[in-house]
Amino acid sequence: MKLNSASLLLLIVLIFFRVGQMSAQTNTFSNAINSYSFDLYQEAKMENQNLFLSPLSTYVSLLMVYEGAKKRTKKELKDVLCLKKSSFSDKNTINYNTGKKDSSGFHMVNSIWLDHSFLVDEKYKTCISEQYSAKFKQREFSDVQASLLAINGWVSKQTDQLIKEIVSTSDINSNTKLLLVNAVHFKGEWLSRFDKNKTNEGVFYSNAESQFNVDLIHKKELLQYYETNEYQFVSKPYKSSNISLGIVLPKQLFGIKDIEEKLNNKFFNKLLDKASEKETALSIPKLKLESSVKLKEVLMKMGINSAFSNEADFSGITTEVPLVLGNVLHKACIELNEDKTEAAAATTINFHIRGTSQLPYKVFTADHPFVFFVFNRHTKEILFMGRYVTPLNVVRITNSERLEKNIANRNSKKYVVGKESEPLIFLGKKQITSAKLGKMKSDDIESFKIYKKKKMIRKFTSKNCNGIIVVTIKKRRD
Repeated sequence: MKLNSASLLLLIVLIFFRVGQMSAQTNTFSNAINSYSFDLYQEAKMENQNLFLSPLSTYVSLLMVYEGAKKRTKKELKDVLCLKKSSFSDKNTINYNTGKKDSSGFHMVNSIWLDHSFLVDEKYKTCISEQYSAKFKQREFSDVQASLLAINGWVSKQTDQLIKEIVSTSDINSNTKLLLVNAVHFKGEWLSRFDKNKTNEGVFYSNAESQFNVDLIHKKELLQYYETNEYQFVSKPYKSSNISLGIVLPKQLFGIKDIEEKLNNKFFNKLLDKASEKETALSIPKLKLESSVKLKEVLMKMGINSAFSNEADFSGITTEVPLVLGNVLHKACIELNEDKTEAAAATTINFHIRGTSQLPYKVFTADHPFVFFVFNRHTKEILFMGRYVTPLNVVRITNSERLEKNIANRNSKKYVVGKESEPLIFLGKKQITSAKLGKMKSDDIESFKIYKKKKMIRKFTSKNCNGIIVVTIKKRRD
C-alpha cells in the first residue's frame, strides 16, 4: 500500500518594484545562476507571447528546497541549479541582504509557512534561518480561509500593497504542510532620464500582420553598445547601483527566434565583454508587463522530476512524513517609463576617435520583438529577464496600406547616423594614416598616447576633432 505524501508547496513571489545593488558574489556563482536563467527562459517562453521572470527569485527559492533534499532529488536539483559549475559545497553560504534594504533600495524577503502540527528538522531550520534569513511562521492549513488571509496579508505588506492576493483556495488544503515564499522589491531610477517632451507615438511591429501604436521614449547618450550583422545590444544604467537594463534587438524585424537560439551564458558574457561606450540614440517603448507562471512543468522539463513524485526525498526537512513538491508559482511585473523601471574575462577597451566635429552615433530603436535583462554589471548576475513581443492595452493598426507602408519605412532605417572617419594619428608631429601605422613593426613602437583635451590637441592640429593618437617610436641605439 502506497503512503500518501504530504504536500510541499513552493511559492515564488516577485514584485519588480525596487532596483538596487546586491551583495557581490563569485564569478562561479554568476555562471551557475546565469546558466540556470537561460535554461528557465528557454523552457518557459511561448511563441508570440510576452514573458517576464526573475531567475534570481526562483533560484533562491529552489536553493532553499535543495538544502532539505536528499539522494536523487538533491542530485536533480543540483544539476538544474548548475551547482556543479560553482564552487558551492552542499552547505553553501549565501547572503542576499535578505530582510533588509540596502542604500539603493534592494529588498528580498523569505518566509517558511508551516502547518501548526508540522515539525521541521532543527538542522534545516538553522540553515534556512541563517543563510537565507527566512522567517518561520505556523498556521493551521486546515483552516484554509484564515491561512489565505494571513499569507496574502504578509505578501501584501512586504510588497507595499502591490500584490494583494497571491494564493487562492486551489493552492492550499488540509494536506499542505509547508509553503515557501520569496518576495523581491526593486525600483531603479535611470542614471540619465528620458526627456518626457521627446516621447512620441511610434509603431511597434509584433509580426508582419500585427502592428501597434505605442509610446516610444527617447534618449541620446553615451551607452555601452555592441552590434553584429544579426543584432544590436545596448545597456542603460540605473542610478546609485551596479544595475543596468540590457536589450538584445535583432536587426531583422521578426528575428527574435534566431536570437533566442543563441541565448546562453557564453553569449551573455560576450555581450557584456564586447560592449563599449558609444553615442547612441536609444528609443524603447514604455511598457508594463505582468507574468504569472506555474513552473512545475517547466522545472520537470529542465530535469527536476522526483521532487514532484512519490520518489521525492526531502528527509533533510523532516522525517515525520514524506514530502512531495506540490507546485512552483511565480509572479513578476515590470513597468518601464521615462523616469525609472519598476518591478531589478578580459575587458576590451575600444577607442573610437573621430576626425570631425560631428561624431556619428548609433541608432537603437526597439520597435519590434526583443529580449531584455536587468543585471548586475559588477557580478554579471541576471536578476530579471524577459521577452517583449506584443504591446498590451494599445491601439492595433488594421489599415492594410498603412501596414505595408510602415514596414517599407522601417526597413529603410539606418543603424548609424554620420560617417565614421579615420582617427587622427600622429608620429611625433607628423600626421600618418592607420594603414601606415599598421605596417610598422610592434617592436619599434615605444608607446601610444591618447589626447582628448583641446589644449593638447591644438599642439598637433588645428582640425576640430574629439581626440588624437600620438605614437612614439623607440630611439635607435647605434
